[in-house]
Amino acid sequence: MKVLVTGVKGQLGHDVMNRLAQLGHEALGTDITPEYSGAQDGTVVTNLPYFRLDITDQKSVSEILEQLRPDAARSDAAHQGLGLYFARKVAQSHGGVLVLSNLPAAHGACAELRLPICE
Repeated sequence: MKVLVTGVKGQLGHDVMNRLAQLGHEALGTDITPEYSGAQDGTVVTNLPYFRLDITDQKSVSEILEQLRPDAARSDAAHQGLGLYFARKVAQSHGGVLVLSNLPAAHGACAELRLPICE
């Protein structure tokens, strides 16, 4: 499985990358700096693929997700909305759609997953 991890210069992101590699997953690290600047402790994370990504820049996030096409993402910063991106991709891969709408009366949102009926 190819997993994108944000915030890898922090300890949690660093540890997640190392654990994913230990489990045999393809771990792709991102952070705001041009190159990996986390702990230089000789663990595998220091040599794994790294990509510069500003998670507050929606265009950059979309571009890196389209370029790398990860199977999953782990954000170690505040929640970044990557879950909806992957939910949409899963829906599309099954011939369905993910529909989001506002619920003004309830002061919230509605997420509706529409999948075709299997025969």
